[in-house]
Amino acid sequence: MTRQYPIVEHRTLDPTAGRGPLRVGRRRRDLAELPKPAAHEVMVFRVDGDYFVDAGRLGLADEQVVRAAHVSVVDLGRDVPVVVSLRIPSAEAADFTVRVTFTCTVLDPVAVVRDGLEHAETLLTSYLTGHHRTFELGLEHRLSEINEVRRVVAAQVRAFTEVRPVVVRGVAVRLASVEVLTPDELVEFEKRRRGQVRDQTLDRTVEQTRQHHRHDLEVETQLHQALLTARQHDELRRRQWERDDQLRLLRWKRDDEQRREKASREDRRRMLDTKLALVRELARRGHLDTANVGVDGLLDQLTAGPLPPGLPADEPVDDVREEDEV
Repeated sequence: MTRQYPIVEHRTLDPTAGRGPLRVGRRRRDLAELPKPAAHEVMVFRVDGDYFVDAGRLGLADEQVVRAAHVSVVDLGRDVPVVVSLRIPSAEAADFTVRVTFTCTVLDPVAVVRDGLEHAETLLTSYLTGHHRTFELGLEHRLSEINEVRRVVAAQVRAFTEVRPVVVRGVAVRLASVEVLTPDELVEFEKRRRGQVRDQTLDRTVEQTRQHHRHDLEVETQLHQALLTARQHDELRRRQWERDDQLRLLRWKRDDEQRREKASREDRRRMLDTKLALVRELARRGHLDTANVGVDGLLDQLTAGPLPPGLPADEPVDDVREEDEV
């Protein structure tokens, strides 16, 4: 027996009481009371004999959800395969196994719940066993004539479904395929089915592990790259700060040296101006001959450094001395 279809799950719901110490608050259901449908499934609530379909929009405090006494989960998947297996006798001791596959699509979930259609496989099995002619098709054939049996059985089942189509309220049913398996083929089929389930489970596990590993590796790589980038930025900023500090220090030293040099020049210029003014004043008053002034030494000091402003560079020092004597 395969899984339930189209009703996947159903639950009976207990009456809800009010919230709060006095049980007078707004009533609502707990999340654990309700099933968790998949993306292709809906919930059908039964409220006072009526049915309401919820595609995930009703809240836990919704009036219909609170008053509901029963909830069912219905599969709305398109063309869901439902397999029916029948055994028909052969001319030998062994039987032929007929496997008929139908595809089903739920059109009215309310009708499905109202009719209590939990196992479409059971209904379709009853539908096929109602055609007694199918069980007589293998009586004249041995197991070695499996190909002829396949042709006859497939034609008979298809004709039966066309003459007497299967009718299931709320569900569209279509015949997909008809197969006839020998006992050996049936065993092989079961082996393949189990192997496929096992391989699919293993593949899903490996793929999930691979995805988790890939995700962890990507996160670790991103973190490492972010840390490396941050360190590079910090190093660049540190170097830039060091260069800025060195430039500021060099500018300060240069400016300080220029200020000192300028101040020294100013001091020398003022000193020379003072000495020159003194010599001129002595010359003007005629004291150069009577005063014990070291004119020659003073003039040597004047000519040892930069000339004072206003004195031509090509004017002889003797001329200055003569002017002062006059």
